Amino acid sequence: MKKAFFILLGIMLLFISFPVHAADGQEKTVLYKIVVNGAVENQTYKAYKIFDYGIDTDGKYTYTISGDSVWYDVVKEISSLEFSLSEDGEEYFVRMKSIFDAEGFANMLYENIPEYAVYKYQIADNSGEVSIDVGEQGYYFVTTTLGSLCSLNTTTPVAEIQEKNIFPDIDKNVLDTEANEYVKKTSASVGDTVSFKTELRDLHLSEGDVIIYDKMSDRLSLVSGSIRMEKDEENVDVSNYTVGYSVDDVDFKITLSEHYIRTLESSDVVKIFYSATLNDDAFGESVNTTYLQYGAYSSEEVSASVENFNMDIVKVNETKTVIQGAEFLLYDALTGGNVIPVKKIGENVYRPALAGEQGEKITVGKAVIKGFGKRTLYIEEVTAPQYYNRLDGRITVHLSKNMIASFESTLYGDQYIDGGVAVTNHAGFLLPATGGKGILLISGGGLMIAALSFMLFIKKSKRVEYEKE
Repeated sequence: MKKAFFILLGIMLLFISFPVHAADGQEKTVLYKIVVNGAVENQTYKAYKIFDYGIDTDGKYTYTISGDSVWYDVVKEISSLEFSLSEDGEEYFVRMKSIFDAEGFANMLYENIPEYAVYKYQIADNSGEVSIDVGEQGYYFVTTTLGSLCSLNTTTPVAEIQEKNIFPDIDKNVLDTEANEYVKKTSASVGDTVSFKTELRDLHLSEGDVIIYDKMSDRLSLVSGSIRMEKDEENVDVSNYTVGYSVDDVDFKITLSEHYIRTLESSDVVKIFYSATLNDDAFGESVNTTYLQYGAYSSEEVSASVENFNMDIVKVNETKTVIQGAEFLLYDALTGGNVIPVKKIGENVYRPALAGEQGEKITVGKAVIKGFGKRTLYIEEVTAPQYYNRLDGRITVHLSKNMIASFESTLYGDQYIDGGVAVTNHAGFLLPATGGKGILLISGGGLMIAALSFMLFIKKSKRVEYEKE
């Protein structure tokens, strides 16, 4: 049996008869109305009259319903109501038993609203109040599309009810692979694939189909075929929903069928999973936004995001002057390990290389590395500037949100001030620029010539001394 999916104001209203007299003694017409406080803008509030209000055979005020009423077949089997036929046989007197579930009764009425049931209605504006003129006393059932209940005051011709808005709830998160949990924000590198999750609660309160709209940043691309829906850790059959792509100015929308929604209980949570890839320009923060709609109601937008970081590498000498000509590679370990390939995308600007792209060496002076998520990188100098010694060992850099400010360098002309990863080189032998091996050859050759000269000098000296003797 359908639950309180669609009942907004599932409560009965009784208007008690109070004859009103003007100063001249004439009866004055009383306009009966229902005022909904806290009404939601653009929602349609409908008031159905279930019972009339009259006097029974004992002269007591009571509810009545005609056997010809479209509501009679709906209510006649309710066990908490008693019906007795009037003497003229034209109507039934209705009495509520001491145990009467008004909310349950309201649920049942909404599930069984007759096709030709008459109602009075008003569409709420932004004032927070809506007034429905019902014209006469009676027992009324008030509905709209939001699925909430109301309180009631029946002591005057104006019955005031308070809207209690209970909307379906939607939430959005993204998987943090390091913590293995879904969070509002995580980090990932360009080219990585991330997993999103949308959770839907209180769907049983909605009316008709529910539509979920999902829009991604231009720097995110939906992975084809990745969308799936789950309830109680089991996949929801695809016959219960449809998916439309690149429609209504969103990346995709999912329509949950009313038939499926009617099977849900109040505790059910429906989850939507899908994946997206960070494009080659996904630098900084990329956002995924979702909202739901049913009837005239649209939820607030919820979102989750993925971020990554920029890192400057600056090559300097002992006086903190930027020097050119150094080349670096990134590794995934302090020793050994694998090269992390990067792609040059601008003057001295690099990003992680995508699958199939050839990696390049990072050339500095100053280079900007963009698009890496939270991780540890190891920087190795593979070529030193001319006349300088190559750095011995790798530099460890931990990329994380808490350290992001320190990864941007500040320069004054060619003078390094602070920030980024500053790699200092020390000058080597200031000899002809033949490189390290050339320096060794020249140095070694000079030493050998000096040694030979000394040996010849000693030998010649001995020969002269021998001749003198």
